Amino acid sequence: MGAVEAWISVVMVGIRSVNPPAADWKPGARCLLLGTGRGHSSGVTSRIPPRGDARKARRPPWTCGAAVAGSFLLASCALFSSAPPAPPTGAVTGSLRFLEGRSADTAIGPVVVMLEPLEPRAERSRPTQLFQITSGGDRFDPSFTAIAGGDFVVFVNQGSVNHRLFSAHLGQEVQIPLSPTSASQPLRIDRTGEVRFFCSLHSDESFSVLVTSDVFSAVVDVDGRYYLGPVPDGTYRLSIWSPRLEGPVRTVEVVDGRPTVETIWLDPDLIGR
Repeated sequence: MGAVEAWISVVMVGIRSVNPPAADWKPGARCLLLGTGRGHSSGVTSRIPPRGDARKARRPPWTCGAAVAGSFLLASCALFSSAPPAPPTGAVTGSLRFLEGRSADTAIGPVVVMLEPLEPRAERSRPTQLFQITSGGDRFDPSFTAIAGGDFVVFVNQGSVNHRLFSAHLGQEVQIPLSPTSASQPLRIDRTGEVRFFCSLHSDESFSVLVTSDVFSAVVDVDGRYYLGPVPDGTYRLSIWSPRLEGPVRTVEVVDGRPTVETIWLDPDLIGR
């Protein structure tokens, strides 16, 4: 029985306690005040007046039950109607720049910016997500994406040709057939690292998925910009990954749900070393 059902049961028991059936109601019966949580007698005696003597009629017993039930219902509403915690609104955003002005994507290939919480957390840093990779013909889009371990990927074929996807990184048992205008079952990927997918029916088709640990991540766009959010308040390690360069950048803080702007400057002479 859930908490809400338990409270409803308590309310109903309270109503029955303060409102005995008419056949069982006797002069001198007491009304229990359960609203205090101690179940003690109020000391107030409700007696049934003689028939026909309306002038001596006291407050009928059911009004006591209604009052107690009302107090319980109000307490229940106050307890269970509390608003859930507000979702995080913070973010870390910025751009990736080279000291010589070269663009990020042409210099070192795809770049992923990652944000890792420094304080250990009992729960996953961000919710599990579902990513979609789509084929419109002879290629899949996006050709590179980043997810966290435990996320799901669904492959969608919007074209008119068949595909059969596989990845040596995931083992021979992972074979994903895609008929025209169809979608695969969501594939959960737990193993971290770069996962390259190929098509056994088309040798020129391939794409990659970077699987990170439990971090916030974003692929830098062609203009070198990135956005990580929403992110809870806290202290994080900002780092980058690419096929030719990876490592920590600096420590950043997200405070009061405000966006933090961070420009990442790279030295081209260090790339590939």
